[in-house]
Amino acid sequence: MQHTNMRLMVTLVGLFTVVLFSSPAVAQDEFFNPQRGIGLSISFPFAFLPAVPLTTSSTFFLNLVAQGQLNQQLVNQLELRFFFDSLGFQTALTSLRESMLVLFSSSPAVFYLGSGIGAFPIRVPAVPSDGLLLSFLLRAGFEVQVASFGLFLDVSYETMPQPFADIAGGTFSPATISALLLSFGVLIHF
Repeated sequence: MQHTNMRLMVTLVGLFTVVLFSSPAVAQDEFFNPQRGIGLSISFPFAFLPAVPLTTSSTFFLNLVAQGQLNQQLVNQLELRFFFDSLGFQTALTSLRESMLVLFSSSPAVFYLGSGIGAFPIRVPAVPSDGLLLSFLLRAGFEVQVASFGLFLDVSYETMPQPFADIAGGTFSPATISALLLSFGVLIHF
């Protein structure tokens, strides 16, 4: 009987401890760890563009990122992308893209998948011509959060259904134009 009472006491103290320390932590995590934020990232495009005429995308994009939380699992992300190539910053090829991200885990390690729409800048030095193509994208990423800071790595695939001839000014009819982008950056959550 005394052995049973001792087990019951240990069980009750353990349960009380778990309830006492886990409930405020959950509430504190939701309050201090929102997914909305602003940040900066760098993207490196690996373009699968038509070979003729010679086309180029940027050497890298510098992105300003704004992120809003719609609910606990859904985030809206807007990126202002600045185009840099071997000639430097090209203001005419600044573009936007917007994504909806679904979060599959919570802080401190957040894994997400998403899709979106945007404009993809392309240069055609052979013509010469520059322009933006409508793009649809799929993306996957991983963010590590420490307090209000987050470091992330993101891979996205963009495909452009718009005719390439809109930029190149010719009668080119390549297969689907697409690009793979690797991005990394930092977000400040608030």
